[in-house]
Amino acid sequence: MEEKTLPSPWKAFMTRPNFFLIGHPRSGTGTLDGYLLSHPDIFMAAKELHYFGSDLHFNNPPRKRENYLAYFRKASHKCIGESSTWYLASRTAAKEIKQFEPEAKIILSLRNPVDWLYSLHSHMVFAGYEDTLVFQDALNKEEDRLRGYQMPPNAYPPIGVRYRSLVRYHDQVQRYFSEFGRKNVHIILFDDLKSQPQTVLEDALSFLGLPTEYEGKSRALQSSKKQRNANHAHRSRTLHHWIKSGKRRAILHGVTKAPLPGPRFVLRLLHKLNTKTTERTMMNAQLRTQLTQELRAEVEKIESLINVNLSSWKGKDSNIP
Repeated sequence: MEEKTLPSPWKAFMTRPNFFLIGHPRSGTGTLDGYLLSHPDIFMAAKELHYFGSDLHFNNPPRKRENYLAYFRKASHKCIGESSTWYLASRTAAKEIKQFEPEAKIILSLRNPVDWLYSLHSHMVFAGYEDTLVFQDALNKEEDRLRGYQMPPNAYPPIGVRYRSLVRYHDQVQRYFSEFGRKNVHIILFDDLKSQPQTVLEDALSFLGLPTEYEGKSRALQSSKKQRNANHAHRSRTLHHWIKSGKRRAILHGVTKAPLPGPRFVLRLLHKLNTKTTERTMMNAQLRTQLTQELRAEVEKIESLINVNLSSWKGKDSNIP
């Protein structure tokens, strides 16, 4: 990602983010993004821009720098943020962000890996990126998928359906520690965000050097009771695949412009009308126990790295959908 001299009128869009909210999908970043957005000194760009993380191949075609910077053109706030979930799994995003904004602050969100993988699978099914509907069956395909076989045709990003391989919390967090230094990386836990959202928000604001009391704070915290990450499904998977395929996906996510005005609005409307909220069944208890045992060593590594007691991740049956 090379810096380019931008021609007019792009020179006016050189405002850029100075902090990044990063965490795996379904790990609370959407909720925290909403909290931060309510603060008068914070500007949050549209979520999931995924300009960084070139190894992810998230946007096709890749989002151009001019396109990315345009999302910040209205920002005049003390803290300007961007939140893209897959930056944590990316091997290159931390270094690319550092090259882009060396003084950036990083907020990372982590979730119990067993709960997270189960929720991620549901998310990938909903998004149309996973064609194996049963979680256990998807896990059984992982070794083949690591070799490039049995991949869903629309897997986006491809690493998103290689589940266990994504639970490398120690290495993922260490990349940001190495690039930005521990003092510039603030870690929150999904469990804490659910149980004590006000404390998590205030700690994040203090990390950013902002006042923790402001008009609208209580209203923002109250809105979290709507459960932003409710489970969803589609009325028509065929229609969803059509919306999220090829050039239409790029238009829907603002990566490229439509040849004529209106298509993005139509695609967003179709996507909304085709979505419904559903109940998610609890994970099979035997599978939960198996995964907890498998991932225990990784939990202990991240526990040691961030110096936080994660005993609840090593055997307690949280079973959060």
